[in-house]
Amino acid sequence: MDVKPQFGSATSTSFLIETTRLSDLRAVLELSETLGFSGQAWRKLIAGGTAVCARDGDAVVGFYTANHLSLIYQAPQLEELRAAMRVLCNRFKLAEELIAFGALSVVAVPYGNTNLRAQMLRALLRSVGLRYQRLFTYCRKQDPAELDTLVREGWRCFQEEDETCYLTLEVGKTLRRLASELVFSARVSAQPLGPHLPAPRNPIPTTC
Repeated sequence: MDVKPQFGSATSTSFLIETTRLSDLRAVLELSETLGFSGQAWRKLIAGGTAVCARDGDAVVGFYTANHLSLIYQAPQLEELRAAMRVLCNRFKLAEELIAFGALSVVAVPYGNTNLRAQMLRALLRSVGLRYQRLFTYCRKQDPAELDTLVREGWRCFQEEDETCYLTLEVGKTLRRLASELVFSARVSAQPLGPHLPAPRNPIPTTC
């Protein structure tokens, strides 16, 4: 998902990505102001260590969070999401506490053509990998660009309804894939361009 930036154009492909801190609260609230996140919700995510954010210099330019759905939704939508979560638990024979209830990425608009989202996802999975075996999320079919991005990140739809796809991401498998893809991307970007060498293309689509 893209949000309007409060800063200029982006050229960086290397970012400082770390677990979100209380000192980041104002910045992440600005990035998520239209998504239902409150200060209290962010404080719980920060305390739980289930959110990472990315910085380009002094600016917070994106975040990826997990286990947030119960903090921003109420019944009846929350019950619909929990019902889909139970389907996932039954299908993979996993206890609910082994699946993060929700995942969401926000990237500032100028950074949509970088691999920032992939870098944040890797950092998030490394942060929560000892607690969760899978992540759970959903995507409306009216947002095909986001759905396509999720699929390319490794998310798989396990239940489909008229307007919604419910998706899951396997933590260990995705971590291994991202590690190799990001290393490859860094090597390609470091190669000098010659007269017969095309400009490197980012192997991880990040358009939201």
